[in-house]
Amino acid sequence: MPICLLLYIRKILSCQSRALNILCLLQAANLFVMIVCYLLGRKEPYGTLLTCHFLLMCSVVAVLVLCVRDLRRGNPDIRGVISGFILLGACSIAALVLFYLILGTNYAYLYSIGMMLFTLCLSITNIRKLYAQLEKSIHAEAYQKLAYSDALTGLENRMAMEEHQKKQLTDHTVYVMIDLNGLKQINDTYGHSAGDAAIIAAAESIQEVFQDIGKCYRIGGWNSHWRKRARDCPTR
Repeated sequence: MPICLLLYIRKILSCQSRALNILCLLQAANLFVMIVCYLLGRKEPYGTLLTCHFLLMCSVVAVLVLCVRDLRRGNPDIRGVISGFILLGACSIAALVLFYLILGTNYAYLYSIGMMLFTLCLSITNIRKLYAQLEKSIHAEAYQKLAYSDALTGLENRMAMEEHQKKQLTDHTVYVMIDLNGLKQINDTYGHSAGDAAIIAAAESIQEVFQDIGKCYRIGGWNSHWRKRARDCPTR
């Protein structure tokens, strides 16, 4: 079990585990002994290989137990890790059986297959997580746009106007307030659909005239409160 893989598992778990920290230290120590023997030109001790295999199985079991516990705590992203480790554990056990019972057999390919399957499961999990985050970001952006725009005309609404006042207020900007008269008469005579059409047509005309020199909002409810806001807090 590569140390970097254990560190990755430790990072994605919702809570830290002392068992993984101990396994990382033991594997690092065993790897250090193997490297020292290689640098000194000595034959690798058989004990380091046994230790490596023992730590491998301990790591697989520990990770599976911790992942199942994390899944019960409500971490859905850990499912792919569990599936990958089950496949890796099965291939590792098969490789160790070949190594100890059938001498001279090339067992490493089974472990390599297990690592490939584990990597595939992790990749699928990460792709799904990335897609979910991207979808969430798109929805958040759409909701934000809806919150700051008028559904009927497509112009920015009163909330957007207030935010614009807070961020880009200067002494050289002015209001141009336009009121659509006779709207109630249109609604009463021709229906609200005709009134909506009149509002949309007015908004399109206003946008066409002012879009190059300022921002257009549909604030609605033009009353004394907004007249005071226009005097006290001029905006573009």
